[in-house]
Amino acid sequence: KGIYPEGYLPLDQEQVKQYCETMAKRDKKSSVLEAALNKQVKAGKSLDAIASSYNTEKEATTVSFIDRNLSHFGPEAKIIGSMLGQKQGTTQVYGGEMGVYVVKVNKVDVPTVDVKTDTETINMMSQQQSMMFQNRVQQTLTPSLRKMVKVVDNRPIVM
Repeated sequence: KGIYPEGYLPLDQEQVKQYCETMAKRDKKSSVLEAALNKQVKAGKSLDAIASSYNTEKEATTVSFIDRNLSHFGPEAKIIGSMLGQKQGTTQVYGGEMGVYVVKVNKVDVPTVDVKTDTETINMMSQQQSMMFQNRVQQTLTPSLRKMVKVVDNRPIVM
């Protein structure tokens, strides 16, 4: 449909303008909502009270280091990483890609593996690591090959 020169696309191009406007609105809404929720958390409101004031429900979920998605909310790596560093019993507000979350950590469970007797778990973990490594090689192989042969892609990035 057109030729796109190397570099940034002009802001007046409709796709670029819509994308930037949507992201700016999302970020502003997120910061306003985070501030309001932080006030409620600092005031000592319960999660039930906060949820009812926003006409939503609270939801319990379990996260671990290997999770990429936060329950059914989608890819929230920053939120998951922050949650894993949060202390048990504390409540924190996080702004993510898909929404703003008020997180209370009920339990921190640190699994232990006995290397001498738990061979089944060790084999499973080894297989998982092997699969993750294979996926990473496949995901990075194509971009590496493109760099080697100097393929230039001037298509606009539209998300």
